[in-house]
This record gives sequence, structure tokens and C-alpha cells, in this order.
Amino acid sequence: LQVDGQQTGFTTLWMDDSGEAENIANVTAFVSRVYDTKLLMGGFGSDLTTFSARQARYEDALMLSAGSSRTNIYEENRGTIFGLLPPGKWKAEAIFDAVKSLSQQVDDEYPNSDENPCGAPGCVQSLVLGLLGKCTSGDMTSGQNHFGAE
Repeated sequence: LQVDGQQTGFTTLWMDDSGEAENIANVTAFVSRVYDTKLLMGGFGSDLTTFSARQARYEDALMLSAGSSRTNIYEENRGTIFGLLPPGKWKAEAIFDAVKSLSQQVDDEYPNSDENPCGAPGCVQSLVLGLLGKCTSGDMTSGQNHFGAE
């Protein structure tokens, strides 16, 4: 690894937390204290990152999250955790924008409802969005704001 033009080495330590929430904070504390680790990498999603981020803040360590997109984790642990993913709401809004844009293109191409593949009253007015998995109220609010309906 080269930092400021200087060659330096680092050690990577892998610890098994078994993907269990109760183990996450313990493993974070262990590597921070026993190995004096001040830079942590969390490779899991938002649910487990919640626990490791709090412990990293308590240990005065810096954490990089590779898989968490929940903004509350970053807000709660401001200055000690940084992420690689955009906030989940941004992803949802981008998807909603794309679906609405494509639907509008179809409506523009087929203004007559008899020819429109979505039928009357058109694609944009007929949009129904099914979300699979966990859905936060923020995601639903984003959809309502984009589509104008629940």
C-alpha cells in the first residue's frame, strides 16, 4: 500500500461473526482492543452494520461499510463510519424515476388509449409497484411522491 508516496504494509484480520447480530459488536470490540485496530471494514448489510458501527464508535475506530445503505446508521455514527453504497432512498427514487419515464414514453408514443399497451387511462396512470423484501416508510413515501398514489 502506498500512502503519501511512502510504501507501507498492513495486516488483514478476518474474524468470523457467524453473521449473527449478537456476535458483531463482540468481534468489533475484540479486534479493536486486542489488535489495536483503528480501521475496520464491515462487509455486511444494514442490519448487522448497525451493531458494528455503534461498537466502532465506542472503540474510537473508523469503519468503512461495504454493504449498508441506511442513512440512519451514518447519521447516528457521524464521523466514524463511511460507506460505499448510496442511501437506499436514492436507489428507490432512481428506480421510480426510470419506471415513470419509460411509462411516459409509452404514453407519448400511444396517446390513443385503444392502442396503448397499458390500456386506458395509460401507463403512467396505471402504474402499480410491488416491492419485495423489507420496505421502509421512506421507500413508500418516495413511490407515492413519484407516482402520486399508494
